[in-house]
Amino acid sequence: MIKKILRAYRYIYYRKYTLYIKKIGNKSFPHTSVLYDMITIFTFYLVLLFLMILEFLDIIINFSKIKPLMIIVFVLVYIIHYFYFNYKKKYLLLENEFLNENRKNRIINGWLVTIYSLGSIIFCFIYVLTR
Repeated sequence: MIKKILRAYRYIYYRKYTLYIKKIGNKSFPHTSVLYDMITIFTFYLVLLFLMILEFLDIIINFSKIKPLMIIVFVLVYIIHYFYFNYKKKYLLLENEFLNENRKNRIINGWLVTIYSLGSIIFCFIYVLTR
């Protein structure tokens, strides 16, 4: 189960990386852009999960007091993502892993990556606005 989740996460990185290479080329460090993109999306999902847990437990928190904790979590997420994707150029190995994907799966998976990416922002804002 965990291996499938990690493979799907690597695939999201791979698709974003190939998109960034097509759009901005290698000169603009697409691996760094994708890294920040992945971190932002992951952080949105973490915040959403955190808010849902707080609501479920009926806990009210003053967010100004937990700001240092949020910064620490963001830094930890950055470090984990950096070592998982960018350390020693691991992102280059992803091309070999997903290179032989057929056209039908590529289209379907591309839509799933888009939904994952946009869904994090949309769900977070909907959740906050409905509260």
